[in-house]
Amino acid sequence: MKQIKKDELQNIKNWIYRNARPLDFFRWQYYFENGDKNNVLSVLSSFQNPDGGFGHALEADSWNPFSSPLQTSTAILLLREINYFNEDDPIIMGILSFLENDSSFLKSGWIQKIPTNNDFPHAPWWKYDKEKIGGFHSEWEYNPTAIIIGFTLRVIKNKKSAFYKKCLNIANEAIEKLLSVNTIEPHELGCFCSLYTNLMEAGITVNFQLNDIEQKLKKLINQSIEYDTSKWNNYVTKPSSYINSPESIFYSENKSIMDFELDYIIDSRNKDGIWDINWTWGAYEKEFAISGNWWQGHIIIQNYVLLNNFSRIV
Repeated sequence: MKQIKKDELQNIKNWIYRNARPLDFFRWQYYFENGDKNNVLSVLSSFQNPDGGFGHALEADSWNPFSSPLQTSTAILLLREINYFNEDDPIIMGILSFLENDSSFLKSGWIQKIPTNNDFPHAPWWKYDKEKIGGFHSEWEYNPTAIIIGFTLRVIKNKKSAFYKKCLNIANEAIEKLLSVNTIEPHELGCFCSLYTNLMEAGITVNFQLNDIEQKLKKLINQSIEYDTSKWNNYVTKPSSYINSPESIFYSENKSIMDFELDYIIDSRNKDGIWDINWTWGAYEKEFAISGNWWQGHIIIQNYVLLNNFSRIV
């Protein structure tokens, strides 16, 4: 089992302090320097628009400053990361207001891409194409809707409100779809994992047994993971897409391949002790160079938190 010495973190800390954007700077401090989560919240709020939604390249592959469901779901995942679910907080109040009034909500959920994406630098997968929307069930269906509804159901205190009931109905529709499919797009599957975790941790009652959802997720995850490690230099689905600690319900069936990935993560660092990104936009070269740096900061934190959760930092 490969491990990293704690004294190696000093070089990584230096990189973060020199290069990361403030959000990731404070995330690093939160995880590895006993930093205050309020600092994370303060910087996160700078990406929030007056309508309560998030934009401004919070998701670094889309530089759209306007609020979108995708960018807002990115904020939601960061709030979950620091276990922050206070409905009375202005950030969360704004999120709920945006989601309740967002024009990009269709019958069954929120669309992934909005037209103004095309007006700003972006990765090709965030290009808005009206022909591919055609109603809610478009390219990735419940991505990011499953993330959104798991969060809203968890934070809304008034379980009798119309918005809570609407989100609960969407959750039941989403889970019905999940239980009926044999395959699913990996990112959408990750969104369902987020939904399930919120349902389980918050004790939210839906029309389906949580055990049935869990077993279905396990089956789909085992199908989604690329077990041929010779392909891992490409953009493929690795165990850490779904497993972030030994406490994960998906770990026991994937212990061997997860342990391999942890070794792989340690071995795949570059000479600076960080990770190169393995994708490109194929356009907007100057902007992508900046986004690539943002992504490196994010991946550093993501990987070192993962390694720490599995006791690989000693």
